[in-house]
Amino acid sequence: VPEDTKLSSNPKIQAELSWISCKEICIPGKSNLSYDLKLSKKTKQNNSNLFSKWKKLLPVDAKHNDSPVEIEVGSTKSANGTYAVELEVEPKSNHDSFYTLEYYPNPGEGFQIDNLNYQKLPDKSAMEISFDVKPDESTSSSDAELDCLIVYTDANNLIGIELKIELNDI
Repeated sequence: VPEDTKLSSNPKIQAELSWISCKEICIPGKSNLSYDLKLSKKTKQNNSNLFSKWKKLLPVDAKHNDSPVEIEVGSTKSANGTYAVELEVEPKSNHDSFYTLEYYPNPGEGFQIDNLNYQKLPDKSAMEISFDVKPDESTSSSDAELDCLIVYTDANNLIGIELKIELNDI
């Protein structure tokens, strides 16, 4: 809240959310939320332990220095317009090896994801994730960007990494 906000006003916090829920297939969802704040002259911090715990579970950007993994993206485009994508995901040297690794595409309304496969690479601590991406007719090659979330567990943590794959750069 800006410092010059009057106590008599009721500022509003708004958020646009999107998510996917996956089991055998992934179903996207989205919602808009808003909350009217009540202002006071005194500040009081509530639930700081709870906020601290959940902040550690927020995904990090794959390109950020704090990302615990190195990700190499490879892809080829076939004549029918389908992209074959391969992600090589490897923990950085100061992080533990993977116990589990999961890939959650957020294809939006313009893509179909097929043939999702995981493979541990021999003689490496890396995993390879491969899948096919088929843009629908309404998706132009200039906006061919796929959002995804990679989630892994190691000996001590559950970690999420956000990744944007620019299909038009391939």
